[in-house]
Amino acid sequence: MKTMEEKFEEEKIHKSAVNLVQEQIKKHSLGKLVFLVFVGTRPWGIARKNVDYDYRGIYMSKEENTYQVYVNNYIKDITLISLERFVNDILSSDIHSFIFINSPIIYASKDFLEFRKWINSSLSKQVYSRCQFKKTHRDRKDYLYDFFFPGNVISILEKKKVIANLPKLNKKCLRIPAINKIIEEGKNDLPFDRKDEKVCKKILLKLKMRLEKAYKKSKLPEEIGEKKLAKLKIIKKINYKYWDHKEFIKKHQKEREKYKI
Repeated sequence: MKTMEEKFEEEKIHKSAVNLVQEQIKKHSLGKLVFLVFVGTRPWGIARKNVDYDYRGIYMSKEENTYQVYVNNYIKDITLISLERFVNDILSSDIHSFIFINSPIIYASKDFLEFRKWINSSLSKQVYSRCQFKKTHRDRKDYLYDFFFPGNVISILEKKKVIANLPKLNKKCLRIPAINKIIEEGKNDLPFDRKDEKVCKKILLKLKMRLEKAYKKSKLPEEIGEKKLAKLKIIKKINYKYWDHKEFIKKHQKEREKYKI
């Protein structure tokens, strides 16, 4: 449990991150910030002591800067992506994007919150096909990420929700006690030996089997229902010159022909 002093300090850090992002967006003429969240091992509940603060944001781009990714690692680890790039990731059911969208919000425009609500109500079984376990695991952290990301695919298939925090995900969905032990050992920087790896492999096998079962039993639609997408306010603000969504392209065919896309 965080103390009042810790919460106050974290709020100061988040505020400075917003200011820094706004400065960088203006400096590089990227466009307009619409969403910024707190990501990484801290908010996801698996951080060691004194780890950095990481942020990821979305900007509504100017035409010349669409589809770009901007990364600032000088003061804080901040990654910014264009809105249309993010929407394409969501439509392809990338689990990392669902985690991103449900991480603690630092800043959000009203129309982006409407979009976020649509995303969380439009989950589909397609996320299963984009779910990948790591091929090799070097340490405890690699296993924790494999519990976290594919674990959220299980949560989507079984409970129709994303839980962007591994301890909460385990409590509400996975319910594997050994995961809590692995998390605590990581937080306390305890050595990761063969015995620990053996436990992690057993957990991983259990999750893989459960994922297959969850996919077969899930009643979610196969793909994201996109009919309401084009009606959302923020989607109408996307640079249509660079937008490859089929409904959007069809709607703006004349404009596309004009620009010879």
